[in-house]
Amino acid sequence: MKKWNASDVWAGHFRRYERSQLAKLMQSAGFRVERILCYGFPLANVVEKIRAANYAPEVNEATDKTAKGMHDNSARSGIDRRHVMKWYPLIKSPLGKLVMLTADWAQRPFLHTELGNGYVVRARAA
Repeated sequence: MKKWNASDVWAGHFRRYERSQLAKLMQSAGFRVERILCYGFPLANVVEKIRAANYAPEVNEATDKTAKGMHDNSARSGIDRRHVMKWYPLIKSPLGKLVMLTADWAQRPFLHTELGNGYVVRARAA
């Protein structure tokens, strides 16, 4: 939750989890957590700040934080890709592909830290 920002509100997210909270949630749902990796450092952290600034003008604090607003935003965010698609020409370019490949390799030493902006969990049914 400490990384909550305007892009989360725009997308209709209900919460963000810290590693320990996510592990407890998975365990309480009947899973045995094998691994939790924190992805995104360093590139995604920079991109997240840019995304938050882009989404902020569209956030209506009065309605978007209500249950109805979060549900509506969540439904819309699954199909409204305009904020992502404007970057697609750059991402698919040779330079963009090189940056993404470099960022993928750069994040690997930090997967066991808390420096990234999201988690990937590998778990099995208990």
